Amino acid sequence: EDAGIFLQPTGKNGEISFIRMTDNSHQIDVGADGAMRITSGNNNLAITSANANLSETGLVLGCNNTPILNLTADASPAIYSNAYRSGNSCRRYMQGPSYAIEFNSGSLLFRTAENQEPRGTEITNWRDQLQLKPNGNIVLNGKVGINRENTTTSYALAVDGGIITTKVYIQDVEEWPDYVFEDGYNLMSLIELKQFIGNNRHLPDMPSESEVEENGYDINVMQQVLLKKIEELTLYTLQQQELIERLGQRIDELEGK
Repeated sequence: EDAGIFLQPTGKNGEISFIRMTDNSHQIDVGADGAMRITSGNNNLAITSANANLSETGLVLGCNNTPILNLTADASPAIYSNAYRSGNSCRRYMQGPSYAIEFNSGSLLFRTAENQEPRGTEITNWRDQLQLKPNGNIVLNGKVGINRENTTTSYALAVDGGIITTKVYIQDVEEWPDYVFEDGYNLMSLIELKQFIGNNRHLPDMPSESEVEENGYDINVMQQVLLKKIEELTLYTLQQQELIERLGQRIDELEGK
């Protein structure tokens, strides 16, 4: 049969219904505002069951007696999955990866660990994947994929779709082709250039159409190559101008005679 305990105050002066344990500092009550409260006078409250444990320092949730999620309130607040805090260290519940969301140094930190050591072993290889700082800065460690998984070997961001921006700045450029204007630069003659174009159907140092269609191209490298071609074109133009001036002088000399 259904059974229950029903407590209801009969007065009209804001009385409460309560179950008192030991003293006034430990009780369960429903106040005049209708809110239910569990009071623990010494700030220690523990609710323990097969799949949940609530204490003064945190909350542990699990399934079939296996802890899955640990919320820790002492020291730096944190949320752990397959991990728990023990003293000044973090330990693993089971084998396999562990995850954490921590609030430390005024920042929100997302961490992962791939340590495969046995249960209860201290986690020493946390990887700080994402950090949200109070000043609004976001620090992300690892590769990012938008509309696709980033499986590249050397690129931090992979995007399937367009990118719109107002500015692109390339830092740490290792080489810039101003060496074209250095004395002694081996500039291909126009005859050699003509032969190369006739044989390859593209400029020297430039990838072919088929190579670009198959592999794409690096914008940073392409900008350097294009600048190199512009500087070489400038040298060709200056050579042509010198030749034109010499021919003009020669014509003047012949006409003078």
